[in-house]
Amino acid sequence: MRTTVFTGIVAAIVSAGLLVPAATGEEAATPTKKFGFFDKETVTKKFPEQHNKAMFEQRLVDEQSASVRAVRIYGPVKPHYHQKSDTHLYVVSGRAIVQLQGEKPREVKAGDTMFWKRDIVHSIPRILEHPFDMMTFDSPRRSKTDVVATDGGGNPLTMEMN
Repeated sequence: MRTTVFTGIVAAIVSAGLLVPAATGEEAATPTKKFGFFDKETVTKKFPEQHNKAMFEQRLVDEQSASVRAVRIYGPVKPHYHQKSDTHLYVVSGRAIVQLQGEKPREVKAGDTMFWKRDIVHSIPRILEHPFDMMTFDSPRRSKTDVVATDGGGNPLTMEMN
């Protein structure tokens, strides 16, 4: 069921002409096709079993207007925000605690959807069940450098995600 939902969400967005698949490994938005399909098993097979950072992402769609990323979280993700894009997430597998600015920590699980606007601080302080995989839909497109954290004293730092 979750694979069907995962494939259906991406297929609907792509087939509606809102997004097109990204060129692999490029930071700049590069439209390559007018439609595309992604299935969960094929996408998640590419995730490493272990990773030296908190998360690993694959860009599936990369347009100026929006991006779609498959993301695996390996450990706690520190509080951060994005200055230029809104984020919508669909949890594909696993469970975790998510903390959004001004809200109590909340458990999310496979099948849950959440969103936040740009400049909202968010974090994933704890993974409860591995693998914790998500589909993220960013609008407009989120560049890899649009990740801002504070050092606890309000000073911004740039975080690397991959």
